[in-house]
Amino acid sequence: MSQTKPWKNSVQDYFNISAADTSIDSFVNSASPYPLWICGYLMKTRDSVWKDCDACKNGLITKYEDLPLDFVSAEYTASRNYGGLIFVTVNFFKIIRLVESVISNFFEEKEHIYVTNCFEKLMTQLCQLKIPNPCCKLHEESLPYLIIEYVQIRFHNESKRFRNLYLSKTRTDMNFNLKMYRTAS
Repeated sequence: MSQTKPWKNSVQDYFNISAADTSIDSFVNSASPYPLWICGYLMKTRDSVWKDCDACKNGLITKYEDLPLDFVSAEYTASRNYGGLIFVTVNFFKIIRLVESVISNFFEEKEHIYVTNCFEKLMTQLCQLKIPNPCCKLHEESLPYLIIEYVQIRFHNESKRFRNLYLSKTRTDMNFNLKMYRTAS
């Protein structure tokens, strides 16, 4: 019998997500590039979260004109927008930025490569955060869903980065060995 994961039982409780926080207190621009491009992508591809609920839509997405002038994510998205990209609210961006900081710290440690349940270990770290929920009371489960989706995307990107790094080292070694073989022959 498999052991049930605590984050799978009640994602809402496990993430310590509270009621909506509409304040924009002490906004600081992010140094990590991932939240800049992925927030709009996350909202566009997971539109079932906000499509049918105006309260959730107001808490998650916004218009470019409604964002602060010094909001780097909005500028980054606007510079690449040809009409189809979605702008996220500052509060949602702050949530993703907080999640990204935990993920970045986790991936900086080289030992995560050797941990068999590193996804669960990261989820445990994320669940210790106190995160305000920008979604309405009826759809409180939407934010944990979006966070898990973001983590899965980051794990996919990290695995591709690691694979490319490992393969480039292997290819370099193979090319060197091939040159040595040709010069010896």
